[in-house]
Amino acid sequence: MSPNPRGSSPSAGPGPRPGAGTARNVSPVTTRARSVGASVEPESDLAGWAYLLGAPRPESPRSRRLARVGGVVAIGALVAYLWWRITFTMPTEGWDRTAAWVLVAFEAIPVLGLTIRLVTLWNIDCRAPAPVTEVPAGTRVAVLIPTYDEPVEVIAPTIAAACALEPSHETWVLDDGDRDWVAEMCEAYGARYVRRPVHDHAKAGNLNHALGLMAQEAAGSTAADGAAGHGDFDIIAVLDCDHVPLPTFLTATLGWFDDPDVALVQGPQTFYNTGAFDDDGVTGEQGIFFNVQMAARNKDGAGPFWCGSTSLLRTRALREVGGIATETIVEDMHTTLGLIRAGWKTVYHHQALAVGLAPATPEQYLLQRTRWGLGAMQVLAKEHLWAAKSWLSWRNYYEYLSGTVWWLEGVATVAMFLLPAAILLSGAQTSTASAGAFAAVFVSMFVVRLWGVRWLFRHHLHLTTSFGLRVFRIPVGFSCLWWLMTRRTLTFAVTPKAGASERVRGRPPRIVTVLIVVVFAILVYAVAGVLGFVPWRATAGATVASGVWLLLAEVGLVYGAVRVMAPAYASSRRNAHRVAVRAEVLIDGADGELVDLSVGGAAVRVPRSGFGRPCGRAPPSRSSARAPDRRPPDRRTVQRRPDPVDEGGGGRLDRIPHDLHVAVPHAAGRDRRHSVGGTGRRRHPTAQHLTFVRRAHRRAHLKTARIDEELMTASDLERAISHAVDHGELVLHYQPIFRVRTGDLEGFEALVRWDRPGVGLLSPAQFIPAAEESDLICELGTWVLNNATEQAAAWERADGSRRLTIAVNVSGRHINEPRIRDDVANALRRSGLDPGLLVVEITETVLVNGALALENLRQLRRTGVALSLDDLGTGHSTIAEFARLPVDIVKIDRTYLDARTTTSRERFRSMVRTVHAYDLPVVAEGVENADQLELLRDLDVEYAQGFALGLPMTSAEVDDHWR
Repeated sequence: MSPNPRGSSPSAGPGPRPGAGTARNVSPVTTRARSVGASVEPESDLAGWAYLLGAPRPESPRSRRLARVGGVVAIGALVAYLWWRITFTMPTEGWDRTAAWVLVAFEAIPVLGLTIRLVTLWNIDCRAPAPVTEVPAGTRVAVLIPTYDEPVEVIAPTIAAACALEPSHETWVLDDGDRDWVAEMCEAYGARYVRRPVHDHAKAGNLNHALGLMAQEAAGSTAADGAAGHGDFDIIAVLDCDHVPLPTFLTATLGWFDDPDVALVQGPQTFYNTGAFDDDGVTGEQGIFFNVQMAARNKDGAGPFWCGSTSLLRTRALREVGGIATETIVEDMHTTLGLIRAGWKTVYHHQALAVGLAPATPEQYLLQRTRWGLGAMQVLAKEHLWAAKSWLSWRNYYEYLSGTVWWLEGVATVAMFLLPAAILLSGAQTSTASAGAFAAVFVSMFVVRLWGVRWLFRHHLHLTTSFGLRVFRIPVGFSCLWWLMTRRTLTFAVTPKAGASERVRGRPPRIVTVLIVVVFAILVYAVAGVLGFVPWRATAGATVASGVWLLLAEVGLVYGAVRVMAPAYASSRRNAHRVAVRAEVLIDGADGELVDLSVGGAAVRVPRSGFGRPCGRAPPSRSSARAPDRRPPDRRTVQRRPDPVDEGGGGRLDRIPHDLHVAVPHAAGRDRRHSVGGTGRRRHPTAQHLTFVRRAHRRAHLKTARIDEELMTASDLERAISHAVDHGELVLHYQPIFRVRTGDLEGFEALVRWDRPGVGLLSPAQFIPAAEESDLICELGTWVLNNATEQAAAWERADGSRRLTIAVNVSGRHINEPRIRDDVANALRRSGLDPGLLVVEITETVLVNGALALENLRQLRRTGVALSLDDLGTGHSTIAEFARLPVDIVKIDRTYLDARTTTSRERFRSMVRTVHAYDLPVVAEGVENADQLELLRDLDVEYAQGFALGLPMTSAEVDDHWR
């Protein structure tokens, strides 16, 4: 039993190459360099991947010995328990004996798996070639970075680090999102920007297009220059756009290709976003896979399979097998099978080579694992892996078969719940031992077995994380089973890397909730039966024999559900990962505490009492675990740099924009004066990609956070907003919406403002994010619904000949609450407004917010209310995914209409055509000039709003202007 997120990890490693005995005509690709080791002290408080910075090396004798002892002890404990069960607890005859044998057989299943694991993990020693400094003349290396819709905060560090790698190489950014700002970034960093005309086969198609372009250019160069042509690329390195390569990525791995039979070098995938959903505080759930199971396959006949990133491939081998496989959505695993079939070798380089982003939320985790599982089912079916292959060694055959079938474990898990439950409810006497004796033996076996398994997996098995994540294997397993039965067409689903527009907690899969209730009910009934409160046939010992498995299942299910709903794994509104940092800072002369940092900003806590304190009187440090430095902290005053984007608005009050300098005390004995964008010295790459963060935000008209004169804690702000809702401090402004073709007024969009006493009129960006942190957003949304519908009804009564619609934005959190139906119904009833005149605007985030949101939307639509999808193009969905939402209108985000380039305008045209293909009208936001309006007429866009057509106004101004 091993929690393996990538399945049992199919591996690649050849049998004899066809025509074996003849060496490949491939020259060594590297020049050697002296090996420089890197090490980390075991007691250092660092991320788990930091311990893999050094070159691969053999396992220590002590670790190897304890792992083998642990495996033997785990098997021995289980066998001893089974011997005790068979010898001392079996009934003598009848149905009881049959049921007891069935239960014992169920308990014996792990013996085979543990035995195979002990054999395959007997040796995990790793080796590596010597590091290199340069490639010989004529050898070409390219680093390929496929990307689709990831934000600048995610891809900028990867591109910057890839361009800085040694030895000499080219960096290609393969942009399936056709984004002009990515092209600008590539030009500045020195990377090559590549886009393709047809976006098919997702990542595999993107890589194949690059391979084809390489071959085409190589052929053209050779034809034009003869022998002087630069030729094809020999090696490609593949990095997912969130995997930032470390300096050793190429120098440590290129030496493997001196072996002419090596087609693939795979490295571990390590992650820097601590606190991700599968993070266990050490190496994460995938630590077992990359640090134990993959390491155990670095030998002939048992090499690793391609994991899609942090890898290098020989282009000649890829061309020989027809390029990257496109028949399945797991192109990496399927391509490796093709390489094995052709006789190529793969190797595993057990060293941290890049750090990426693990799924941060339960939804991202489930989406990624479901894609892996469904893709594995495709490979299982297309390659008929249940049948042995002459070109697969026994080890490879086992790894591939188990690595695909493993994804059905969730189905087997439910079956394992049902078997003890059925035996328990049947009343069969499956054990003659007393309840106390059985419990003592079982617990002893289970504890010893877990101790042994942890050592077998070299302490990369974190039990609480393993139990917490196991619940997701159930929905994934049933999705895989359903695909095997239906064989429906699958599409590649990109794991979202950007922040969400709202902070939403996860919800356990429905099947998990059902199982929790069912298992709990069975356990309660069994306890009541043993106590004599309800009819019950089984003895106490027999009840414990079956019930102990159900109890373990219930604990795992409940723990997993609690983990899913934990606030720590709620979606984040910041695109970049937040690195927790505790340090004293000065902001506009006020003392504060730095909470976290990211590429896109920072969070600072500034207590209300901190203002007005002299800068020299610093509060005690709350950030360091070390003994305090006796010297006064060396501080630099914060210098605010106004950003044009911030004029007239801002974000959360406790968020600092990218270009706001924060004074951080120097650590004892260390100078940390590395300013971002400082003058008089070379700018650090981090400063350069922060520049692109700011540029991209300006291009998208995103408002960064602003430090106001009065800063408050989140709790203070929430109380103030609650007071504003209750005491009439909120006001509505109404922006007109027009029919493009006729110029007639169609209706208004209601926009909330906060007229805060002593401060002035605040825009939504200054208080809505804080409201979204709690149920306040629902109260605020209800207030807007009530007042907007009342105003619209008043306009209708005043002039019944003009039926003007009123559009109201409703947050994703509100949509996910059952109360939304009553809130809308009550607003319509109180105002008397015709439901057909109310337009509820929602964002793309409801696509990933679960079944409840979709059901609420369907119910609202049945009442006659119109639904509008707001800001299409800014969420995680693709352009056509909105088709499954019950919407009547689609609003396209203003950034597409505002774009200055031909390519961006073409994207806007494409989006309009796509929406019209679904027979839905379009509302264009952000119309600011006559040229944009003319474009809308050419595209038959139905509705438009923007400053060029009408500014937001109060209801009194609407009456004066439009009545």
